[in-house]
Amino acid sequence: MKAPIWPLSLALLLLSLMIPPALASPTGEAADEEAAAAAEEPATEEAADDEKADNDKPPAEEPAETEEPADEEEPADEEAPADEEAPAPKPTEPKPDTHKIAPEPLVVKLSLDGVFEAQRMHEVVLRPETWSTFKVVEAVEHGERVDEGQVVVRFETDDIDRAIADLQRDRKLGELTFKTAQLEMETLEQLIPLNQASVERQRAHTKEDREYYLEVEAPLSRRTADAMLKQARQTLEYQREELEQLEKMYRADELTEETEEIVLRRARHAVERAEFLLERTEIRHERTVEVELPRREVSVKQRAERDILESELLLATLPLRLEQARTEFEKAKVARERSEERLADLEADRELMTLKAPSEGVVYYGRSVDGAWRRGASAEALRTGGTVPANDVFMTVVEPRPLVVRSSVVERHLADLTRGLQGTATPAAFPDLKLPVRLDRIADVPDAGTKFAAVFRVELDLEADPIMPGMTCEMEFTPYRQRGALVVPTNAVFPDEWDPQKRYVWLYREDAEPQRRTVMLGREVDDKAEVLEGLEEGDEILTEAPD
Repeated sequence: MKAPIWPLSLALLLLSLMIPPALASPTGEAADEEAAAAAEEPATEEAADDEKADNDKPPAEEPAETEEPADEEEPADEEAPADEEAPAPKPTEPKPDTHKIAPEPLVVKLSLDGVFEAQRMHEVVLRPETWSTFKVVEAVEHGERVDEGQVVVRFETDDIDRAIADLQRDRKLGELTFKTAQLEMETLEQLIPLNQASVERQRAHTKEDREYYLEVEAPLSRRTADAMLKQARQTLEYQREELEQLEKMYRADELTEETEEIVLRRARHAVERAEFLLERTEIRHERTVEVELPRREVSVKQRAERDILESELLLATLPLRLEQARTEFEKAKVARERSEERLADLEADRELMTLKAPSEGVVYYGRSVDGAWRRGASAEALRTGGTVPANDVFMTVVEPRPLVVRSSVVERHLADLTRGLQGTATPAAFPDLKLPVRLDRIADVPDAGTKFAAVFRVELDLEADPIMPGMTCEMEFTPYRQRGALVVPTNAVFPDEWDPQKRYVWLYREDAEPQRRTVMLGREVDDKAEVLEGLEEGDEILTEAPD
């Protein structure tokens, strides 16, 4: 006969109710379940022992079943004092926080700020050759629509017109100077050989004349002076002799006294002339021999030496004069060319005084930089009387269509942007308008810091007519979408201590220690990560690493 179980169970239940709160389980329901389990476990073991004992007994001893020692002892347990300490049952550990693997949608979204940019823009910039002052007379307003060829800016021309007139006069003078230098050079090129031959001849003649004078003319002059002196003396002597003879003859003949007087008077006059001629000849002879001939000799020698030196100098300088003439010609030629260039540059700059629109479009003051308009000092410079600087874009004629959207992308988003990625653009001015956009190109290198320039094609319909270049928008893209992805919390994934490139999770098992499982992750979104390998649907992992 089996011993009754319920008294022992009832005792254990009462004992569990008497356990102090500090030893109880944190939750009341769990404590009751643990106490019931503990109460049932000994009773079951005792019943099993009784049943085994009954089975082991021989049949002849069956009357012994009437003895129930257990029944007699159980009431003693039931009446045990309440203050007697009984062993507390071992509490069951609570289940750790886990995450169960189940398919769920995983969507990666990307938002970018963009600006609408015209694909065809024509910058208006002054690129003068020489002129630097451009004072505005009139200019079209910012945002005004213009036609191709329409005047957009008109500048003052008085100063440049005067400068052009001065250069035109300078060019005429330079042309005359050039022609004169050219004529002189060409003439010298022909004259120099002739002059060289003439100088050579003159030098030879000078040498010959000097030698002739010293060897022939000077001695001859001296002999001539001596001969003239001698002749004068002889003439005087002849006259005197003739007078004496006449006087003797007239004393002896019987000629009339008048005839005699005439002849003698003439003879006496002849003698006087001869005496004077002699005196003059003696003076001339002395002058010639002592003064004129030595002086002339010195003069001839010096003149010959001077002529020889001058001829040598002329022969040496003739090539230099030709070279100088050629240099002057080249200088005049260069001056003429430069004058013509300056005049041509000024005339070209004069054309800039009336700027015309290069195409049909809308006038924007300033220039577009990555889709954003930078006006700088353009608005102030384009007022009447303002001065526009050279070589600086101060105006742009923009064709409003077609448009693209320009944006800057940080490095971490480069992997999400592939050419052809589609999305929508919402203009800041029209939040209800959704425009389809598609990535056209993205820069290979950063343009500023760590940002990469990207250009998106945009489809515009009639509702997008108010959209103008320079307006901003916000673009939304979904670069990755997975409807049934196996995702885990990112805080439940841990890096391998030996290989940081590897990741693992702790797989939860109810009746065993957690198991470390290596996983391969895909995309991460916020606090979730996609698992590509290592886990299956229904797996349960710990959200925190076990102790």
